[in-house]
Amino acid sequence: MYPKALEILRYVREAYAKKLGVAHAKTLLSDFEYCRILLSLGQYSEASVLAEKSANDAARYLGTQNTIHSDFVQFVGDLFEERGQYDAALGKYEEALAIEMSCLGDSHPYIAGSYSRIGDIWETRGDYDKALGYFEKAQEIKLQYNGESHPNVAVSYNRIGGIWQTKGDYDKALGYFERAIAIKLEYNGESKAKVEV
Repeated sequence: MYPKALEILRYVREAYAKKLGVAHAKTLLSDFEYCRILLSLGQYSEASVLAEKSANDAARYLGTQNTIHSDFVQFVGDLFEERGQYDAALGKYEEALAIEMSCLGDSHPYIAGSYSRIGDIWETRGDYDKALGYFEKAQEIKLQYNGESHPNVAVSYNRIGGIWQTKGDYDKALGYFERAIAIKLEYNGESKAKVEV
């Protein structure tokens, strides 16, 4: 399936480049999708080279203050994280966050995603207080954007509960897990709820 998708994306990218030019957002976004498939296939070096090139192209053609550029920067961070290069990943995630904040303000859902990625790095590195801070910032945005009973909010409650569990505060963890379960039950209905904590 993935090789066929790569073939189709190659064709789409060439068509966009020919018709719209290499500097067009659609051409650059097709590069982004191509990178994601390469990552899914475990072809990290090829994905990394293309992502870095595409991030530079996006910056050159569209400027550095746009979400296409931040998507590529974040993707490069994902590649670093996949390979266990957490300092490099953190740097890219912080760079992407700064770009997103300058383009979208400080309460857009993109910002919540970046906060979560940064929180992931701190959690992996064992700094649970920093991770918690980022997960809580992401949660605030998700609550503001989605409301209290959205599945994305449940995911955040699970993540925050997991941090409290790791820190040994089981009562706090339980409170977050219960809120996540309640949202999932409300959203999916009791008979269809996928309730894993």
